[in-house]
Amino acid sequence: MDYMNRIFWPFLDKFVVVFIDDILIYSRTPEEHGEHLLKAKQLYAKLSKCEFWLDEVKFLDHVISAKGIVVDSAKVESVLQWECLRTVTDIRSFVGLAGYYRRFIEGFSKIVSPLTQLTRKEQPFIWTDACERSFEELKRRLTTSPVLVLLNFGEPFDVYCDASHQGLEKSIHISGLMVRELELVEKFRDLNLCVELAQDHISCGMITITSEFLRQVGLKQLQDVELVKLLGLLGTEKDIGFELGEDGILRFKGRICLPQDTELKRAVLEEGHKSRLSIHLGMIKMYQDLKKTFWWSGMKREISEYVAACLTCQKAKVEHQKPSGLMQQIEIPEWKWDNITMDFIVGLPRLARNSDAIWVIVDRLTKCVHFLHVNIKWSLEKLTQLYVREMVRLHEVPSCIISD
Repeated sequence: MDYMNRIFWPFLDKFVVVFIDDILIYSRTPEEHGEHLLKAKQLYAKLSKCEFWLDEVKFLDHVISAKGIVVDSAKVESVLQWECLRTVTDIRSFVGLAGYYRRFIEGFSKIVSPLTQLTRKEQPFIWTDACERSFEELKRRLTTSPVLVLLNFGEPFDVYCDASHQGLEKSIHISGLMVRELELVEKFRDLNLCVELAQDHISCGMITITSEFLRQVGLKQLQDVELVKLLGLLGTEKDIGFELGEDGILRFKGRICLPQDTELKRAVLEEGHKSRLSIHLGMIKMYQDLKKTFWWSGMKREISEYVAACLTCQKAKVEHQKPSGLMQQIEIPEWKWDNITMDFIVGLPRLARNSDAIWVIVDRLTKCVHFLHVNIKWSLEKLTQLYVREMVRLHEVPSCIISD
């Protein structure tokens, strides 16, 4: 698998998909397909296991074509023939098979919930009517699963989303079809399309802007000395990005100018940090979110002080240390007992020979292991003598020893 990924690395997800020894090559046109099939790395495949120039192909239990991706009907037949689930093992097997096609089943987690509850520890196995309905509904959904299609960006499409305190729902509609996989459009980069925004609420960033909130901001702005001075500079060369909106609110580059009022600031900071949608953000993330909507003098400093004083953050969030870098893979040894690892098993009952720990020494190449009885209080010199007597005598001195 590693060798295949290294060979096809420049082409993965461009026109090649590799899974262990299964290789799928896809193209837009026959001419392009001919170029993709040219040999270059002298890899040879068994001809009887190869298929070329197909409009439709079965790959990893899916049927893939230019129209989209569907479930392989041959694999679904085993689901239809599945009898009543009698044990937890049967449930796990069935849910595992159905879960492989969960992207084709809308509301999969909700449907399968009665079955997954039976797999919990110390949960009595009682097959209820809800379990039976879940079992039959999953079988029905698998046999009537939709076709997952790629978006045609040449046509207009609508994105509908809705959020609550419990979750986020989204769907994409195009030409009467609905695509439930947002991964299909996460690489969307076309910036030359017209967009119509349909809102059913007045929201700005994380904070919901209500008419009462704007009224309070407008009144407090007139009581703030610094903001009153800025209002007097509007229309001159010294306004530097400040403007008065149609609602009578002073804004800086489109952001609401928050007056120096303790209650208003406290409300904004609490909503931006403690609400269910913000979940105690750090200083940088909270500042990046709030600055899209609000502006006030010393904003970054006050956000930093507020986050630092949050008791919940102090209890739950650990200090971030400097990253130690990427983990490096250890090289494979060239000879047995040339590269070893060792560790101690401690806290064992004391034996007659006064040993209460085990010294575990493993050869990294052959995985052979030696277990030496030791005492946790032995000195380094005594352990060295034991190692020379028991290990060097048999395997000579290693070139590398790995231990924690």
